[in-house]
Amino acid sequence: MNTKKIISVLLFLFVVASVGTIIARETGLNFVKNKDGTVLLSVQESQAAPQTAQINETQKQPEISAPAKVIVYYFYGKSRCYSCHKIEAFTREAIQGGFEQEIKDGRVELKNINIEKLANRHYIQDYQLASRSVVVARYKGHEQKDWERLDYVWQIVGDYDAFIAFVREKTSAFLKANET
Repeated sequence: MNTKKIISVLLFLFVVASVGTIIARETGLNFVKNKDGTVLLSVQESQAAPQTAQINETQKQPEISAPAKVIVYYFYGKSRCYSCHKIEAFTREAIQGGFEQEIKDGRVELKNINIEKLANRHYIQDYQLASRSVVVARYKGHEQKDWERLDYVWQIVGDYDAFIAFVREKTSAFLKANET
């Protein structure tokens, strides 16, 4: 076999492995190594669920010091695409630029959470995460009252003004719900 063919075959195998890795990450497939060195494939269950849902009291709750608070979460993983970085930056700008006083008062909080860390895996089920996501959650004391996954941000990531307005509108609605 000549050098060109060998390089072509190696490049082809690299591309196939890269695509397979991306598909595995996006679909929730995980490769786990046993103590004996064998590799197992674990599939993360995925259920179609509504974007807005009530939280079961038995689910894990974050520590919350304010009596009523809205937390805007940005969930990410180790590898992030260009759009993922934009969603994170735009979400930060929407919250920090639109809710300065509410942040100071402790009524709004922004949390970036790596869902690939073992301690944060519960969020995948808590919020039915299928990809990198923005979630707005409303708390009264330590009890989460409701939440909404903002999947629409993926459709408007190319429109800065629409993105900022959308995230601020959703956050404002949750703040108003806490006032009632």
